[in-house]
Amino acid sequence: MDDKIITAWNGLMLSALARAWSVLRRPEDEERAWGLVRFLKEHLYDAATGTLWRSYREGPSKIPGFAEDYAFLIQGLLDFYEASGREELLEWAWVLQEQQDLRFLDSTDGGYFRTRADDESILLRLKEDYDGAEPSSNSVAALNLIRWSDMLEDGTLREKAGRILRLLAGPLQQAGSAVPQLNVALLAYLHSPAQLVFTGPAGAETLTPLQTVTGQVYCPNKVVLYVDPTSEAQCFLKKKVPSLHRFRAVGAETKAHLCRNFTCEEPTACPETLRQQLGSVRTAT
Repeated sequence: MDDKIITAWNGLMLSALARAWSVLRRPEDEERAWGLVRFLKEHLYDAATGTLWRSYREGPSKIPGFAEDYAFLIQGLLDFYEASGREELLEWAWVLQEQQDLRFLDSTDGGYFRTRADDESILLRLKEDYDGAEPSSNSVAALNLIRWSDMLEDGTLREKAGRILRLLAGPLQQAGSAVPQLNVALLAYLHSPAQLVFTGPAGAETLTPLQTVTGQVYCPNKVVLYVDPTSEAQCFLKKKVPSLHRFRAVGAETKAHLCRNFTCEEPTACPETLRQQLGSVRTAT
């Protein structure tokens, strides 16, 4: 019986649970996602060194994670943050992104090696360029970087994603069907993003209906951010994205601000109005 727990696979599962919860809003999906995050952080992550371990069976293995372990878990944490608004997920994802860059990034030619530079057992470091039963680490990493760029308003992150796409232009042009996840990243790179910013106190009852609509309307190339102007604890985004200070909350009601190309729609607390706004962005995209 193969009962080992692999970090990368659980990153993919975290994405699945987060996306299911964003659409269906079933409490069990949220509970399982939180249980998964807690397990990975407690058993497969060394906070002192920023190291993810590859697998777990009756205890963590002594094998440090590969590029896909970082990329897939970062993706799952971003998905779960967008569904929940819990900023600690975003903070951990950013720490992992910095560690992925430190350990696997090819700063000369772009893209991520699958293995670490200090792994003496590897004679030749390779970069994944094929989306098979699992997406490649570079395909997922490229989309992660684009999402980070749109969230943090940092063009250098989008350029880093562009270097991955240029590096893998051959597979994209010659065998596009073999790299479907990379095609997703390419489409996100080529289209202008939309920012959906929720403002209001964390846990406000008026937030859930807006989140439900957001999950139900298919609107690619958007990122979701949460700003609580009344909270002193929410500091990661406020430090990273000073422009978010322009969003103001009035009272205890949550409002949605849908912005694109530096222009924002009228803020709304009405789920149906938000549904129409998201639909117009999807059609334009």
